[in-house]
Amino acid sequence: MEFEAIVVGGGINGLCTARALVQHGLKRIAIIEAHFIGHSNGSSHGFSRITRSAYSDALFVRLMQQAHNYEWPELEKDLKEQLLFPCKGLFFGDSAGHINQYAQAVQNAGAQVDLITHNQAQQLFPQFRFQSNDTILSDKTAGLLAASKICLGLKHWLKENQVTILEHEKVLECEIGGPSVKIQTTHTKLKAQGAIFCAGPWTSELFPYLKDKMHTSHQHVFYWNLDNPTCGTLNQFPVWVEIGKTHLDNWYGLPSFGSQGIKAARHNLSSNDNPNTSPELTEELTKQSLDKIQRRLYPKITSLANWEPCKYTVTKNEDFIWTKHKQDPRVIIGAGFSGHGFKLAPITGAALAAMLLNTEDPFYEFQKAKFQFSIKTSG
Repeated sequence: MEFEAIVVGGGINGLCTARALVQHGLKRIAIIEAHFIGHSNGSSHGFSRITRSAYSDALFVRLMQQAHNYEWPELEKDLKEQLLFPCKGLFFGDSAGHINQYAQAVQNAGAQVDLITHNQAQQLFPQFRFQSNDTILSDKTAGLLAASKICLGLKHWLKENQVTILEHEKVLECEIGGPSVKIQTTHTKLKAQGAIFCAGPWTSELFPYLKDKMHTSHQHVFYWNLDNPTCGTLNQFPVWVEIGKTHLDNWYGLPSFGSQGIKAARHNLSSNDNPNTSPELTEELTKQSLDKIQRRLYPKITSLANWEPCKYTVTKNEDFIWTKHKQDPRVIIGAGFSGHGFKLAPITGAALAAMLLNTEDPFYEFQKAKFQFSIKTSG
């Protein structure tokens, strides 16, 4: 099978990359997915994701401005349905920690994120307990992304635009350096003028030279029932992040959406896990999450509604990887997205497609972002 371009990975970033290739006019595009689009063994599943402008790096703040003002509205037009649901956004943490970097970055970028007093916070976010040493930000751009709806909607849109989607096809080998890029999967041989890899936790298996640039961390995402469920609904409850004293101690949560219970989890970056194993739930992890969330909430948590696993692929500084293969510029690699990749996926898709096709800059911050997210290698 021969194509103009192949995208490896059918998660949100691979899907958005394929969409960008269609928008550039390519007619023969394939997506290869080892499982199936929407599977729960990676990083793109589940009903919801946070979107926000609050970041500790002004570049990410500006990229989110592009995503909110242009990319997500355009995707909603393409898919003909609402994908981003605005809601209140709460970001807070110990004044001695990283929260001050967030406050500075949003100010530098001119984002619609306000530093607020404790009295203002209690009015805006009555479900939350704040401590005297908390710095508190209200993000007016925040919202909830309908994650599973987005992925399945993109799959349908890509099929309508004649993109070949190969599911249950694991990439076994990628041959570079010849007249074309050749890919061998479980059942199929493919070749293309170029390929873009968005393989998530399995990136370093395909490209061992990147193994020291990223690692996989298992996540345990909890859904908690409240004694007053209306307190946790989209029009009442914010998306929120508690910024720890270090980047290894952040917690986050979302309103109930698509399933029972508010969503909450630790943003775990510290474990180095095998991507071919699944996270397991323990009583200790459940109790740790319950105690942490309840300390910050006034509404009483009555029970665990559900939990789901997730696999993060993270770099040491939590930046993305957008880079060309060190031996073949026709192979583009996108990775390290976990923790904030979903909300920026349309940006990533546009960037990776532009890198493969050598087109003009797809957005204002492209050159700066491409430089910051590239991997500098020798040989």
